[in-house]
Amino acid sequence: MDQLFKRNFLKGSTAATIGTVSTMVFHFGSLMLLTRYLSKDEFGIYALILVIVYLFSIIGGFGLEYTLVKFISTDKEEEQKSVLVPILILRGISLLLVSVIFIFAGRFILHYFDIRITKYIIYIPILFVITSFRDLLFNLLQALNLFRKLAVIQTVSAALRLAMIFVFLFLHKLNLQSLIFIEMSSSILALILQIFTTPMKALIDFRQNISSYVRIIKFCTPLYMNNLLTFSYDRVSIFIVGAYLTPISVAYFDVAGRIPDAMKRVFGSFTIVFFPNMAKLFSIGDKRSAELLLNKSLVVFSNVLMLFVLLSFIFSREIVGIMFSARYLDSSLGFSLLIFNFYLRALSNIMGYSLVSAGLASVPVKAGTISSVISIAGSFILIPIFGFIGAIYSTLAMSIIAQVSYTYFMKKADIRVNSFEYLKPLIVLTVILVVYYLINADSMVIKLITVAIYLAASSIFIKEIKIISQSVMRFIPHFRPN
Repeated sequence: MDQLFKRNFLKGSTAATIGTVSTMVFHFGSLMLLTRYLSKDEFGIYALILVIVYLFSIIGGFGLEYTLVKFISTDKEEEQKSVLVPILILRGISLLLVSVIFIFAGRFILHYFDIRITKYIIYIPILFVITSFRDLLFNLLQALNLFRKLAVIQTVSAALRLAMIFVFLFLHKLNLQSLIFIEMSSSILALILQIFTTPMKALIDFRQNISSYVRIIKFCTPLYMNNLLTFSYDRVSIFIVGAYLTPISVAYFDVAGRIPDAMKRVFGSFTIVFFPNMAKLFSIGDKRSAELLLNKSLVVFSNVLMLFVLLSFIFSREIVGIMFSARYLDSSLGFSLLIFNFYLRALSNIMGYSLVSAGLASVPVKAGTISSVISIAGSFILIPIFGFIGAIYSTLAMSIIAQVSYTYFMKKADIRVNSFEYLKPLIVLTVILVVYYLINADSMVIKLITVAIYLAASSIFIKEIKIISQSVMRFIPHFRPN
């Protein structure tokens, strides 16, 4: 792994992360307004509409986004020019078919969740077509390593969304209809900005034969299946909550997952850099550098995310109360469990992207199939017993199984993963949390002491944290006054 590669990787990661964090600031500004000024019932219906849009965007997406990244990120000019036009055509055809099916069958499907959603049946296909092409062009920017442009467009779109929510609130016209209009407007703005800023002209070549389409379909089919499976264990629970319970339960479930979802997006700013660069390392046969990047990524994210897991368990009620108001304190336990679930998912995703980069596109489908069965079956069993928290229990069980599955597939693919190193923070946290809950003290002093103990234990037992701590201690004397 040469210095130029490291420098470009870090620059790309930094730009993407800054853009995503900026977007999240506006996103949570919008969310804090919505959870305070919309009723729980309205917020639950709004959450269901967004998940429906996301579902049909995936169904119509045909798994083409990762295919685009895989082939555009190569250094071969002929291969770059052979994919953009076929992918745009294939996505257009698939979205058209899905839209027609939804318009005719949507009323029957939506009836199972809440009859009020059928009022917006004509807007939903428009929204998922717009968001699908917007996301595809985001992937094109990713493949071309144009992370600054990507960050700027995402931030501008999120800022417009927040501004429009403020306007509708000021006019006392904030409702489900206006929220759908806001989602459409911000997505259209992002799509227009991408069309005018992405250098697509150099990649457009209409002289493609049937073999180009066959190659793309062959590669994207397992990725498409994985996208569907990912949705099934990632989002299908909210549909089951909506079918079994009420929009208010959907609101609690959605609020519990909002911060973990935001962290997932921030993590996505790393994967959009990690994926094409891993693909490049495997394409040139530099397996050793790919394994080094993989293991470093696992260790770094495990250490960083475990601190967030600790904070989520100790300060869950405070965080939920500040972010979403005291009306949603019943989401506190679910929030903590979903933060831990995100930790497991992040590690699995790093391994999954590595396997796809190595050309093993079918492996995530195998791992996802196992996980989906557990998630869906668990939701059907646990939601009637525990309410919306049952969906979170099944999601957590699914992520544990996925972690085991990916570790097995990495070993089978002969890609070296140092599991003990990246799982050390989990071991330290487990011991500390067990002691904390045995003490059963709700004192702020005890909470702060627990966090301090975790940081001290990490600096002793975890090599990476120990190195950072020693470096900081060496530099402290230089900042002391004479």
